[in-house]
Amino acid sequence: MTRSEAYGASKAALDYLCRSLAIDCARLGIGLTLIRPGFVDTPLTARNDFPMPGRVESVTASSAIRRGLA
Repeated sequence: MTRSEAYGASKAALDYLCRSLAIDCARLGIGLTLIRPGFVDTPLTARNDFPMPGRVESVTASSAIRRGLA
């Protein structure tokens, strides 16, 4: 994907942070869930002039997030 360096780096950083925190918090009985919905069809993403494979509608993304948190 073009021009996605910062996006990819930030996703990787959040993944690493959540995994590290999960290890530290597990001994306290605290679980962590990282939600990474991918590309969501919003007015912001609609302005992009490059393809965003797998983009889903916001209703679909929010439903999946709710199911994941249930």
